[in-house]
Amino acid sequence: MDEQLTNLLFPDGIPDDLINDPNIKNYMDHLGMCTAEELSKEHGSLRDKNTIILKMIKDLALNNYKTFVKTSQCYELIYNKFDDTQQKTIVLDSYLLKLKTECQEMLQQWADVKEKRHRNTLAMVWNSRIMHHALELPQLMLSCIQNKLYEDALKLADHAKYLPNNIPAVKLLHDEVNKYRLTLMSSLCQELRTDLELPQCMRIIRLLRTLNQINEEQLAVKFLQTRNSWFNSKLENIPNESNSQHLLKTIEVSRSCFSNIATQYNLIFCSEDYTSEIRSAKLQFYYSWANQKVCQFINILKNDLPYCRPSSLETIFTQCMYFGQSLGHIGADFRGLIAPVFVNITVKRFSDLLKMTEITWQTDLQTFLKTNIKNVRMNQTHDEVDDIPSPVFEYYPLAKFCNGVMSALNDLGEYAPYAAADEITKCLHTTLHNASCSLFSMYYQENFKAYDEGDKKIFGRLCICFSTDVVPYVQRCLHKVYEPASIAAFIGVTTTSLQKENLTYIDSEIINEPIKELLDEFENITLIDNKSTDETL
Repeated sequence: MDEQLTNLLFPDGIPDDLINDPNIKNYMDHLGMCTAEELSKEHGSLRDKNTIILKMIKDLALNNYKTFVKTSQCYELIYNKFDDTQQKTIVLDSYLLKLKTECQEMLQQWADVKEKRHRNTLAMVWNSRIMHHALELPQLMLSCIQNKLYEDALKLADHAKYLPNNIPAVKLLHDEVNKYRLTLMSSLCQELRTDLELPQCMRIIRLLRTLNQINEEQLAVKFLQTRNSWFNSKLENIPNESNSQHLLKTIEVSRSCFSNIATQYNLIFCSEDYTSEIRSAKLQFYYSWANQKVCQFINILKNDLPYCRPSSLETIFTQCMYFGQSLGHIGADFRGLIAPVFVNITVKRFSDLLKMTEITWQTDLQTFLKTNIKNVRMNQTHDEVDDIPSPVFEYYPLAKFCNGVMSALNDLGEYAPYAAADEITKCLHTTLHNASCSLFSMYYQENFKAYDEGDKKIFGRLCICFSTDVVPYVQRCLHKVYEPASIAAFIGVTTTSLQKENLTYIDSEIINEPIKELLDEFENITLIDNKSTDETL
């Protein structure tokens, strides 16, 4: 039935585009099941359906016009892209052919590389033991440095120079060796900071020159710096319990260390033939260092000397002069710098003692007439001076003043430098003049008029005693310390010239100038009192 219906509807056979359409088969099955009446109506039904479908298509086209246009554009774009893709695919095919050729060439090259690698592997295996020993050079060099086998370490460093530098591992080896070369130089410089004799110093300098890390001028500076560190360490280790002992020990250590370093430097760096510029630079380095050490010693001398015992000054001065003289053969005689230090310290100590005496004098003078001890005698406190005028002990301010001056002069002891004679004389002259001014100031104070006549007479006798007894007594004490004959013979003049220049001579007129009127007044009062006493008797 189906076949007959198919032949009836499609006498020429079903078209190829409809053979596989499932809707044809379903529709053929539907027609086969229809009655004659239904078949007569089928044509009208199909026409109505066709009309409805056409209307739906028209509505669809109208409602989705833009979509269809966009779809058409997209289709055209896709078509063009597919066309471009096809062209690129053709180009890719040509590149793939080229890639294939190059891959074949790469395979050939890889085979060559593989062959070379094989040969290199054989060479590495062959030389592995040699390379293993070479790579141990830095560690071996470090061990030699730590064990102070400096010559062996230097030989290893020189051996590393002959190794090729184009191999990465060997290049790293060179870097390590260069680093340990700096370590070797640092260790050698550290050796120079210890107590070394000349042969040891020459050995270390020879190694530093062979190491060739610094030039000759830098090596000279490095030598002075390291030896100076050793010098300073010796000075720092000196006990500082006593200033005198510290200074004497400093002189001893400085003389020994200074001479050693100077001798070592001159024999190592200045005895060989160099160009004039290098030799001049080395001498400049040496004299700069020597000047620094002399200044350092002078500063130590200035710091310690004020606190040394007076009895030790002569010994210290003798040692200092010997120290300066001993450096003369190496061009560092500094004796001319020592005397001013001793003179200045001596004068300053003497001046400080006199200032304390002045303060005590002014204090005692203010309380002299206000207390009940003005008639008390003072006992002599300096047994070695037996010519203190007895009237001085009637007035305790004068007695204490004389004791203070004598203490300052006794502080000079046997060490009384002639160079300080003028300054010592000026200090004494200033102190006596200030004491005279203090008497003048006290007399003209407002509360002085309130004292009774007896107290004023006592003060007058004190002023007369100061002028007639104290000032000459201080002059005699000064001449016991600085004998005019010795001073005149030393500088080659007469004692008369010394007196004209006021050298070791005190000008009593200038000292008594502030109280000249007081002396005249009190002397007249004394004469009147003495005459009244005689008449009474």
